[in-house]
Amino acid sequence: MASSVSADRVRRSVAREGEAAPLALRADSLTRIYPNGAVGLRGLDLTVRAGEVVGLLGRSGSGKTTLFRLLVGAIRPTSGSLDVFGVAPGQARPSDLQRLRRRMTWIGQQHNLVPGLSVAHNVLLGRLGREPLWRVLARLVYLPRGERRAAFEALTELGLASKLYERADDLSGGQQQRVAVARALIGEPELILADEPVSSVDERTARDVLAALLRLNERHGTTLLMSLHQPELALRHCPRVLVLSEGTLVYDGPPTGIDRATLYAHAAEPTWASVRNGAGSLAPPAANAEETVETLDARGA
Repeated sequence: MASSVSADRVRRSVAREGEAAPLALRADSLTRIYPNGAVGLRGLDLTVRAGEVVGLLGRSGSGKTTLFRLLVGAIRPTSGSLDVFGVAPGQARPSDLQRLRRRMTWIGQQHNLVPGLSVAHNVLLGRLGREPLWRVLARLVYLPRGERRAAFEALTELGLASKLYERADDLSGGQQQRVAVARALIGEPELILADEPVSSVDERTARDVLAALLRLNERHGTTLLMSLHQPELALRHCPRVLVLSEGTLVYDGPPTGIDRATLYAHAAEPTWASVRNGAGSLAPPAANAEETVETLDARGA
């Protein structure tokens, strides 16, 4: 199956492998069986190096979310081992686990925004845990200009700069999802776990979200592990694709190596013909050249 992963991104991925980039995560015979007997993962062997962009495909119940929960230490393996940045999440002391979680961000299907706060405040919550609590609380009283600008720039990446001072609960579902991504961007994590970040948004919004995540990888070398419900997006934009089926890894390799039978047997059927046929750019959303933090400040004054 054809893929339009950029040649530059493939070369960067190969270069990282050739330069023996440090491991972001490693799983050896990783298995998770739930108390009711359901198989979350079975015998997973996986390594992901720092800076890789990896698309994760599989139907509901295939083990994608189980893997993410194991990576953040929300659940423990039944057997096997897991290492994330040199730490075993399931065995780490609370203080070590907290430090590990500061190095990663999970973008879930639920936006988890604070409804009564402004978009700017919600975006800046992405720094929670990376700075003193007093500074987080002080923002509820006053947002310094530098903080406002940082939130503005993160929102600009998602085409939402004009929403800086609006309440989060006044936004549409797609806009709230983009705010959640902006919150992840501002935290500058080393690893992003994106759990179906575009499953509930329209095609244009999906392109904006993916573009922002991929630019973060290109600019800062952020490792991206993205669970995607739309196979065509992973095939077009991820140099490496994993396919899970009933907790077992059935494919790990470049998007050009996966056959239709494997794709259709274990992942959702492609639905966006426009994306599959190459329509739609992942360029940054067009910004209003006259929109600045200062104009938004003046508008709200």
